[in-house]
Amino acid sequence: MIECEIVKVYPLTCPTRRQHSRPGRLLNVTFEGHGWVTIPPEMSVDEALDSFNHPHLLTSVERYNLSKLFSMMWSHTLASSLGTAESVEIASITPGICYSDIFRDLGASKVSRWVMATFLTSAKEGARRYIRALAVQKNEFHGQYFFGDHTMQPAHYVVAENYDGFRKALVGRTLELLKQELPVLQEIFDQWGVFDGLC
Repeated sequence: MIECEIVKVYPLTCPTRRQHSRPGRLLNVTFEGHGWVTIPPEMSVDEALDSFNHPHLLTSVERYNLSKLFSMMWSHTLASSLGTAESVEIASITPGICYSDIFRDLGASKVSRWVMATFLTSAKEGARRYIRALAVQKNEFHGQYFFGDHTMQPAHYVVAENYDGFRKALVGRTLELLKQELPVLQEIFDQWGVFDGLC
């Protein structure tokens, strides 16, 4: 039961526990397809971002996978910038390919519905995996990549030293765009200091 799993995260939200034990937690949902993306060494962040605006450059699946890779890069860079995570812990999870409304265009026939219901992870099980990851012990969460109920090494581009500049440029460029739309973010970033040197 999903309701029973939710009980595991109650200590993370309890005010008395929050004051004396764990920091807050942010768990971003991603997809294993982030590891199927290829970023040429000569490609700039602006070129990669601009590719989203040109359907002839990427298929819908490639665009989705690239967005998940960027999400992983964001999570990794943010977790690294927070260091020991005294105030917040950040991680990512792939709960599995879940049978959800994202497959609505594929579910017209009885055969395709049967195949998806048989072989894909149910939305409920995906939610359970998310909650179990969110409730892992202290020092086993921050900066991790959860694949189902296990931790795994993320894609090369997420952790490789030679792509560190690309990741920082991605975060910096994205923050510039965000601050144009929401100027109050600059005050928040200055207060946290988590993006020093990135924007």
